[in-house]
Amino acid sequence: MELIRIIKKSILCIICALAAVISICIYQVNSSNDAVTYRYYRQIINDYDKIKEDRVGLTASKLTAAYDTYKEEDSEYINKAAELVENKEKYVKSYNSYYDNSADNIKSKNYNRIADSTLFGDTDSYYILNANKQLKDKEKLEKADVAFNNTNTAAIEQLLNNRAIPLIYVIMMTVIIIHFTEESDNGVYVLVRTSRRGRIFLPVIRCFIIIVFNIILSCLFNSITYGIYAKIYGIDGTCCIQNSKMFSMFPYAVSVNRIFVIYVLVYACAMTAISLLIYFMINLVNNYKIAVTLLIAALLCEYMLYGRIQYNSTFNSLKYINVFNIIFPGGSYLMYENWGRDGFITDISTTTWILTAVLLAAGLTGNVIAYSLKYTIRQKSAIEAAAVKISRSNQKLVSGMSLYGMEIYKTMIVQKGIVFILAGIYLFTSAKIMKGIDYGSNNKTYKLNSFYVEFDGHEADKEVSDYIEALRAEAVLVQDSKEDGSYEKENAKKLLGTVDIMQKEYDYVKNINESREAEAVIVNPYNYDDIFGSRLYSNNETMNLISVVIIILIAAGDYASERQQGMNMHIRTAGKRKKLWWLKLSKIVILAVIIWGLAAGINIYNITRCYSYNQIDKSILCLQKFADFPFDISIRSYIIINYICRLLWLIVIAVIAYMVSYRFSYKVSVIISLCMLIPHVLYVLGVGLAKKMSIIAAMDINRMFDSYGYGLKSVLLFIIVFLIMEIILVYNYKKVVK
Repeated sequence: MELIRIIKKSILCIICALAAVISICIYQVNSSNDAVTYRYYRQIINDYDKIKEDRVGLTASKLTAAYDTYKEEDSEYINKAAELVENKEKYVKSYNSYYDNSADNIKSKNYNRIADSTLFGDTDSYYILNANKQLKDKEKLEKADVAFNNTNTAAIEQLLNNRAIPLIYVIMMTVIIIHFTEESDNGVYVLVRTSRRGRIFLPVIRCFIIIVFNIILSCLFNSITYGIYAKIYGIDGTCCIQNSKMFSMFPYAVSVNRIFVIYVLVYACAMTAISLLIYFMINLVNNYKIAVTLLIAALLCEYMLYGRIQYNSTFNSLKYINVFNIIFPGGSYLMYENWGRDGFITDISTTTWILTAVLLAAGLTGNVIAYSLKYTIRQKSAIEAAAVKISRSNQKLVSGMSLYGMEIYKTMIVQKGIVFILAGIYLFTSAKIMKGIDYGSNNKTYKLNSFYVEFDGHEADKEVSDYIEALRAEAVLVQDSKEDGSYEKENAKKLLGTVDIMQKEYDYVKNINESREAEAVIVNPYNYDDIFGSRLYSNNETMNLISVVIIILIAAGDYASERQQGMNMHIRTAGKRKKLWWLKLSKIVILAVIIWGLAAGINIYNITRCYSYNQIDKSILCLQKFADFPFDISIRSYIIINYICRLLWLIVIAVIAYMVSYRFSYKVSVIISLCMLIPHVLYVLGVGLAKKMSIIAAMDINRMFDSYGYGLKSVLLFIIVFLIMEIILVYNYKKVVK
């Protein structure tokens, strides 16, 4: 019964945590554009023999010039991929050379050089002990098959390096464990404690539930995360894990797939230890709110020690004997890192396993003892007494509020809406924007940047035409010259290509002025190619997704307080139910506007840090990208329209979640409302057809224009969702409120 109760109570928390994990993984990949980088990484690996045979250097400029499959606009990603390939090549050579016949001499020479040097101290100094231990540990290693091709280990490396997911997991387990304290909140604590097996057997059962939950959820969370990374980075699951530099000192030559299974089990063990520690704190303090507060304070102190203390510090034991080595299992259990001081040496893996065993033993026994020794009736502590006084003062203040003020208070304080908004602000500020390629230094756009700098905002007149013709004549003269060498002729060829782009821009502006009667001028398009292009699609998706999730979490619980207090029928039959209905609806709309404003403000700030809105008051028709746009409006107006469309989408989603909350409980309302995001999740996972039904993508109206043109198809999804909202709104109002 206890297991079933906890599962029912925890299902929403688990779903939200999974959604957060998936969102973070996708955001991390999109923000760093790793998908593009590793696509080129795999391509360079496959073409490596041909690249070496053709004597092509591993740089973007040389690869794009030699092969058509490498696109010049992706130069920065190609350079990153080439750097990864070079590092991989160096590691493979270094690893294999260590096991050559001459390696024994190299080992002894390196060790003797350290041991004989007076710089490293006596034989019991840390550096001598570390060198000696490393030598012995390397002698015990199994030689693995480390090769260059078909040995992609990026997915497992990303899984182990991800620190956001373990933190979300710990928060989720804390919420689940808090459900164990419901007998106190419901006033049946004495009844539970005096019932059969209520004192000893119940905490044992709950510890067992914690273990079961961690085993299952560890498999679930890590499998989903690993699946996402495998799809993005690629995977060679049968290759030895030593093909990853992270695992060069791993003692056993096992495959990547096996190391994943081992990591899942280690992760479950680590999170079980942390979960039992959390439950022990709650049992020890009796009040879960105070216990969680103390736990957060203790963890913050531990994290400061974990992050600030250096490996060679006198106090390095506080860094390595630290619970965050358990919370972040990817950097401790399976990794090789020695630590110690003069006269003492050990490694982080051994230390973490011992600490885990201590926490498991202390958690299992401590929880049983602490729970069994609790008093059913006890005197309140000073902290609890002060909390009661503060609560009474707060109730007096709340009782004098207006109806609208009360609604704001319930949403922001009682339902923790302020927490969701603060979390949203943090996530918004974390959604950084990376600038695109600097076209001023790009070979194929030679002198083009200076052209746009000089004539940005200039009309397509004779001065521009003369400038273009002068450059053309200069390039033709060099090309036809017999004295100039091949280098000058190559530059002249590039210049002619640049002149053609200038001429195209000049002709476009003149044509727009004549055919559309617009006041078009020459506008440097490169900033807007990124701002209105695919480069910011992922960032816009992230901002939209965060906004939608926050407004759903707030709006879906709008009637949760009344329902929890048994006032559901009262507010449906009260005389002022219409007023309450509209007050709540207006409140949700205002909150949607606030969330939209925060997202828009932070997004604009991030964009202006990377790009300049040049000639923002000029016509949108100045940009060739918008040649078919039906209205002659300014670039500023077009940007405003984009943000207004996002606001309308957010209001519609908020109203739908609000309507759902009127008929269902908070958990059910959240689940139903989050179903609107299923098409987007499917689209992210690679289901192409789901893109047309993705609300998150549709909120970016500029993206819809790029995909479907400027017709009805671009706003069709919004019209459908808006009509659904209208139907639900009218139905609920007529059947329930009116």
